[in-house]
Amino acid sequence: MKLTYPYEVDIKTKKEAVDYLRNQCRNCPTYCANWDCSGATVIKCQRSAKLVAAEFGGKWVYETGKEDCDITSGHSSYYDVFRTTDEAKAIETARTKGNDYLIRKATIGGETIEQTYSVTEGWF
Repeated sequence: MKLTYPYEVDIKTKKEAVDYLRNQCRNCPTYCANWDCSGATVIKCQRSAKLVAAEFGGKWVYETGKEDCDITSGHSSYYDVFRTTDEAKAIETARTKGNDYLIRKATIGGETIEQTYSVTEGWF
């Protein structure tokens, strides 16, 4: 999994994920100075923690299908939608059916996070 805040970092194991998150607070100038963690900084840190929890907790639900955009109304219709908890199956289905989109969602702490898959960039 790739986390982009505050550095580009590639995490491959649960231990690396725990170490990464632990070090974020230890190296954060706001946290080290006993200032209140709030605003944009805390939102970014919480998002990183939630992505790690979803990745290593097996909480992702993958969805792929075709999207029909109506530019006059600004709405989209989705069809041929396939959902699974298996990432490899979702990617394979999207590729073989020529689907328009592939997303994954997870609910962590009452908040839903969503990522989109790009063939060139992976999950973002």
